[in-house]
Amino acid sequence: MHFATDIWLPRPRDEVFQFFSDAANLETLTPPWLNFHILTPSIELRPGALIDYRLRLYGIPLRWQSEIVRWEPPDRFVDEQRRGPYRSWVHTHTFVEERGGTRVADTVDFEVPFGWLVGGLVMRDVRRIFAYRTATLLRLFGDTAHTEEEIRAHTIGELQPLAGPIQIDDYDPLWPELFAREAAKVGAALGSTALQVEHVGSTSVPGLAAKPIVDMLVVVADSADERSYVPALEAAGYTLRIREPEWYQHRMLKGAVEGRAVHLHVFSAGCEEISRMMHFRDWLRADDADRHLYERTKRELAQREWKHMQNYADAKTRVVEEIIARAQRSG
Repeated sequence: MHFATDIWLPRPRDEVFQFFSDAANLETLTPPWLNFHILTPSIELRPGALIDYRLRLYGIPLRWQSEIVRWEPPDRFVDEQRRGPYRSWVHTHTFVEERGGTRVADTVDFEVPFGWLVGGLVMRDVRRIFAYRTATLLRLFGDTAHTEEEIRAHTIGELQPLAGPIQIDDYDPLWPELFAREAAKVGAALGSTALQVEHVGSTSVPGLAAKPIVDMLVVVADSADERSYVPALEAAGYTLRIREPEWYQHRMLKGAVEGRAVHLHVFSAGCEEISRMMHFRDWLRADDADRHLYERTKRELAQREWKHMQNYADAKTRVVEEIIARAQRSG
């Protein structure tokens, strides 16, 4: 089986490669649900270096050993599984200077026990692992503001600039009712394919002023498998507008209810972004100070001119991350 992904980071190649040269950072780049820990102390990455790990896969505790078979700083390195859950695993990391930053690419060729019987499940989890890795690299090295090129690349159909200022409305008690109506429609369209449907975003927080957009979280088995859910949602009146493979395989479909926009955000089961969105929502529902801070931030930013809605969303990132960090510290 073959998997490949890449991401551009606005940092010098030497700085990015130095981060990857520290084997301890592998734990930073690995999702928590794998319970991944490095067992080999004080590792110097070089050809022939062996690294031992402990992890938990599908609830089963496992040991994994990999060997660095190529080490060519700052261009590339390759690691191969010597002992572990796969029949074979060859991971090539490349680092290319591009546009004043670094293009980080990962290519994995692997074989799994029982072949096609479990191949689809394993590939889904490989995508999840690298989606987490990409999101972490963006938080560590990335500029949270999307470029025009990135916004266009993620948009399906015509990219339409904002026609006027951002509209922020006082809280409307009708918003939960509109969500309930749309949740029933999504449930009827997807049946058991929809593993979870939640009201998220600002309209899900009582008392919080918001753009009059009903944001919904829809969890499916594999959001990259668009054939399993997009046709049914399109038949129900939604349109696929955003595709972000590098960010947790996020998809966003647009619809409308009583003249208000509806955004369906689709993620795979187990995706870390799901818990972040829910935690953010629940914290704002409970914490008056952060709810007022978030509303004040939104109203201030809405007074500025923005070319795209994404630019406005990017500008909120710092405050959003601060609030999420407080929520997580609270438990």
